[in-house]
Amino acid sequence: MALQAACASATISLPARSPSAAGRAARRACRPAARPCTRVQAQAGLSGHSSLGTWQRIELARRKLEVAVREENYAVAAEAKKEIQLLTERLPPNQLLLATLLDRLDKGGLSEEEATAVVRQLGELGEWEAVPALAAALQSEGDSVPAAAEEALWSLFLRCPTPELDQMMQQGVALMRVPEQWDQALELFDRMVALAPTFAEAYNKRATVLFLLQRFEEAIADCRIALQMNPYHFKAAAGMGLCCAAVEDIEGSIAAYQTAVAINPRLKHLRAHIRRLQQSLRQPESADEWQQFPRESLRANMAPPNATGACDAALFQRTLAHAKAAAAAKSACSSSPSSGVAAVAVAAGATPAPSVAAAAPQLLFTASAAPGHFMPGHVEQPTRVDVILQMLKDAGITGGAFAGQLHEVPVGQLASMKAVRQVHSYADELARTAAEAQEGHPTAVADIGDPDGVTYVTPTSFDDALRAAGSACALVDAVVAASRGAEAGSSSASAAGAAASAGVAEGKQAGAGSPTTVLGGLSSAAVAEQQAGKQAGTSQGQQGAAGATAAFSLCRPPGHHATSDTPLGYCLFNNVALAARHAQRVHGLDKVLILDFDLHHGNGTADIFSDDPSVLFIDTHEASSIYPPPFAGGSVEDVGKGAGRGTTINIPMPRFAGERCMLHVFDSVIAPAAERFRPDLILVSAGFDAHWRDPFQGLQLRSSTYYKLAQRLQALAVRLCAGRLAFLLEGGYHTEAVGESVCEVFLALLGRPSVEGQAALQLPRPEPVAEVDALVEQLRRVHSL
Repeated sequence: MALQAACASATISLPARSPSAAGRAARRACRPAARPCTRVQAQAGLSGHSSLGTWQRIELARRKLEVAVREENYAVAAEAKKEIQLLTERLPPNQLLLATLLDRLDKGGLSEEEATAVVRQLGELGEWEAVPALAAALQSEGDSVPAAAEEALWSLFLRCPTPELDQMMQQGVALMRVPEQWDQALELFDRMVALAPTFAEAYNKRATVLFLLQRFEEAIADCRIALQMNPYHFKAAAGMGLCCAAVEDIEGSIAAYQTAVAINPRLKHLRAHIRRLQQSLRQPESADEWQQFPRESLRANMAPPNATGACDAALFQRTLAHAKAAAAAKSACSSSPSSGVAAVAVAAGATPAPSVAAAAPQLLFTASAAPGHFMPGHVEQPTRVDVILQMLKDAGITGGAFAGQLHEVPVGQLASMKAVRQVHSYADELARTAAEAQEGHPTAVADIGDPDGVTYVTPTSFDDALRAAGSACALVDAVVAASRGAEAGSSSASAAGAAASAGVAEGKQAGAGSPTTVLGGLSSAAVAEQQAGKQAGTSQGQQGAAGATAAFSLCRPPGHHATSDTPLGYCLFNNVALAARHAQRVHGLDKVLILDFDLHHGNGTADIFSDDPSVLFIDTHEASSIYPPPFAGGSVEDVGKGAGRGTTINIPMPRFAGERCMLHVFDSVIAPAAERFRPDLILVSAGFDAHWRDPFQGLQLRSSTYYKLAQRLQALAVRLCAGRLAFLLEGGYHTEAVGESVCEVFLALLGRPSVEGQAALQLPRPEPVAEVDALVEQLRRVHSL
């Protein structure tokens, strides 16, 4: 609304009341000794500061009123009230609206929705005098109000006092994203500090660049100055903790992190840092400490936060503990010998596990965080895999409760260059670029203006990418061997291996004599068979899933954006494409289905298989491309080309689509298309950035949505391709949400109950059901489903 209109409609109820206890406590707790200097204050004064003396006098009169009411001195209270009214009349419109909004918060009694709206208005108003109230709002219960307060505070901290400084800030942030330009960024922020020596954010940004340049002591000094100027700057405190840890000042790091969390309790991930640092000092940790895990702290210090919502990790852990106990009890009651899957896993290098019922589903997984493939401040970090593994461990999933079902296999060997060259024309050039990269100075190999980071290589990146691709291929080997071993009734590693070898030959012979069925080419007999299968599908799928074998590769770097001729979108090699080609070439599997449920369109996979009828590529993604032409794609009309026309199904989901919409799309489009295609293997590009808590916030899937997707995929795999199913990690940048979602997928594939499903979380925004209904009808019409 217009400022004048807002002021005209606002009525200030000046305190003829006793302020709420919470309001008084919040003001006292958040009132600084002196107003923090976050803007240049030239002698001529700046807009919004001419009434500073009046505002301070109003605050003094308010304190006087509070004391008078508490002491029941009504004569002084009346005098103070009159003084507040007279002073308020002198305020300009923006300060008048500010007083109104602060008064509403101080009264209390607002609903969460109303309080959130007031906090957002305070942020939009842009007045520094709102900072104490916004800092108090960070301590509110729930998530909506604190999230809005955090966003409002950050916008105030970033607000530059002059257009020139604002332009310099934007230039500096852009330079920070390119390692080769960090020195230029430092020079720019040096100039900002010289021009605006009382602007706290200039020091904070310079500290970030100094950290990137590994000049930690100087970064600590700048963080300290920023905090002295702005004692509410939770990001400067968090940055100081990071820098102190880098110079092994453990106590200083703990103190800085504790300061950041005290200011902003939403920084829950810092509690994990504190816990680990305390453990390193052998300090006892409190019994009620949060079981949270780190996100990319430096990334959070470089850009405005997103209101991603808090993670109820305690509920997740408690509920999962019940599931774990139930699984342990069930496993203890089972004494049947294990199926051939365990033998295959042991042959692949997994530790032998106690026996479990032969009918129990099996899950193989491998993990590689690739710590050498790292760029400070980049959203795609090694901690993504580290956090997943830690959450799997803390939840008890990898701790022995699922012994006999869950098998960790070593990371696979590097994919062969011959195999990679068949998919990527740039393989040799990328190898040379990585060989020339310098330690600590990542080299950009693709930069198309993505604001969240370039695609880069370090000295280890090429081998890391080959290892991620090789691990995907190794899991395909294991899944195929297990399925063929089960078909042959094998119960030993050698028998499973023999069955796998025989299966390759049989598969090639069968493939040579049978027609390849693609979308739009079903015979009447196939349709009749499909309809008969649908009638018994659910019960057969549930029964078959009990003995199914699936796999999950938790390896980075991801792959689905890498095209045939360029790395892209943090992806060096397309892991899922290499795994599909490996399955066809080595195991004789004719047809492969690839489902990509990452938030972003898997443009690389679509490019590689666009004219290939042997690969059905189905992609759900937010209906907006993050890439410019020629990399953009993902429309419903893009169905492939040439011989592959009809074997690409793009499903652009409208913004804020959630579980209801996603499952409707799966049941109405994905499952029927898969049934018609009849794949020999299902591969999943498993990105978790469609989660409602992800920073990108395009869609709003729950952690339990991924459980339901995994269940449906497993049932399809059992019904269509002897249970052959493998997941490959792609995106997802709220690490706790990714960890929870992976836990849910593991539970689904192990045949265990969902955890988050018992919590019945409410989505932040209504789903666009009508839009998705229309999308489904369009897709069914385009693809004759």
